[in-house]
Amino acid sequence: MTPSAFDPRSVTAYSLRTPLRTVCCGYTPRRPALRRLSLLTALTLVIAASLATTQSTAAQTAPRTSQDGVYTAAQATRGGSLYSENCAACHGGMLEGDPNAPALSGAAFAAKWAGKPLSELHDVMRSTMPQNFPGGLSRQQNADLLAYLLQRNRMPAGQAELPAQTEALGAIRFAAPAAAAGATAQTPAAAPARPASPTAAALAPVDGGFYTVEQADRGKLQFDKVCTPCHVAAGQMPRPGPSGRGFWLGSQHLLLSLGGTYTHKYPSVYHLFRRIRDSMPSSDADSVSEAAKVDIVAYLLREGGFAPGRTALPLNTTAMKKMRLGGLAVVEKGFEPVFNGKDFSGLGFLLGPNCRPQPEGCGRTEPGNIFRAENGSIVTTGKVQGYMYTQKKYQNFTLRFDVRHVPPADWDPTEDFFDGNSGYLLFVTEHRVWPKGIEIQGNHMTMLSPIGMDAMAKYTEDHEALVRARKPAGQWQSVEIVSKDGQVKSYLNGVLVSTVTEHEFKAPGYIGFQSEGAELHWRNIRIRPE
Repeated sequence: MTPSAFDPRSVTAYSLRTPLRTVCCGYTPRRPALRRLSLLTALTLVIAASLATTQSTAAQTAPRTSQDGVYTAAQATRGGSLYSENCAACHGGMLEGDPNAPALSGAAFAAKWAGKPLSELHDVMRSTMPQNFPGGLSRQQNADLLAYLLQRNRMPAGQAELPAQTEALGAIRFAAPAAAAGATAQTPAAAPARPASPTAAALAPVDGGFYTVEQADRGKLQFDKVCTPCHVAAGQMPRPGPSGRGFWLGSQHLLLSLGGTYTHKYPSVYHLFRRIRDSMPSSDADSVSEAAKVDIVAYLLREGGFAPGRTALPLNTTAMKKMRLGGLAVVEKGFEPVFNGKDFSGLGFLLGPNCRPQPEGCGRTEPGNIFRAENGSIVTTGKVQGYMYTQKKYQNFTLRFDVRHVPPADWDPTEDFFDGNSGYLLFVTEHRVWPKGIEIQGNHMTMLSPIGMDAMAKYTEDHEALVRARKPAGQWQSVEIVSKDGQVKSYLNGVLVSTVTEHEFKAPGYIGFQSEGAELHWRNIRIRPE
């Protein structure tokens, strides 16, 4: 067909939906099957694009978890330093917690926070911690601390830092590793080294290590500023003060030394800090901040001969109570320590009911798991009957120590009845459970009541004095037992409660501390032979 012969009427032979190019250009229409294939292909492409868009949107809106690398290793390092300074004293250097503070790693911690937004944990940290200064850390510092907790709970690090804003933290859920349900988190291999925590330092009770050199230097500046009107930090005894310095004692003008052995008379760093916190300076005890007083304590510890450590002394009385200084035994004239605060040097053991020592008898002569040295104290579980004893013998002596009964968890303190048992065995010459001698009772209800053990003993007791002097179970109490001129007097918290007026023992013997059915703690055990 040529253009000149084109007949418009012939167009009516084609569908009006036929493409113009088919009519005009001699194009042959596709078969119906090919058209359907083309439509299906197009539809498939449209669906695929729609799914990709949906998946992309879902990926953008899916909640993130702590497993998604939400902090950086550098941020966790900063958090680790903050933790050592502000948290380790209560929660432990390894986040293990203690009876007064929860663990911050492991199964219990993971279960508590599983599925919750990190903003909730961040808010708790920010509003309640540190214990001695709640709210004292900034949002960013708490975010760094939280990064460290995630690291120690084996969450992976990422490329971006954990944010400090509540809204951003609220979009991240806590999701612990599956293994955390049954195991405590371990330090990642790449975790940076950090200074030892105050808790770790407290495990070296007499050696010190409770402050840093820098902190003691700051303390000296504070001491020179606020303490020197009345005190010096060198020498042993009060000495006349120059004009304008010191305090008046009658007609004497004195400067009192806080150096030398002054710090040694305190059982713990807490007792030293409390003395300064509550009463110094004498012109206005509130005029110097507690933080400055902590630095002064660090300086006095250095002047007292206690070595520095790698971690600053924290403003945390719970931690300070664990930092043993040796107590009164160090400076009381003529006294010598029975327990050195670290190990069982100079002490012996016999454990096993109705037993004599091995190899002749059935008694064990090692402490085993019944006696242990812990934080400057000796602890007995009381699970096996027996006793710990001095390897020296004594006849005339003054024995002093602090003791604390630990009631069981299900004990009801409102009943005011706790008969946790123990005792102090005097004049022992032949070891057996139980030996011949005099027992000064260690039972909480009948404390310091005398008992003749296969021996003659006459004695008097003042029960009313005992009731007045005795503290509730669980608290530290001081005991003094004085053997002299054939008599034995026993004092509880400074009050005489019993006297053995006559006994049969004329020669020195060992002194024993009983394990007998209750957990007891002893500390500051010292003796003065007469």
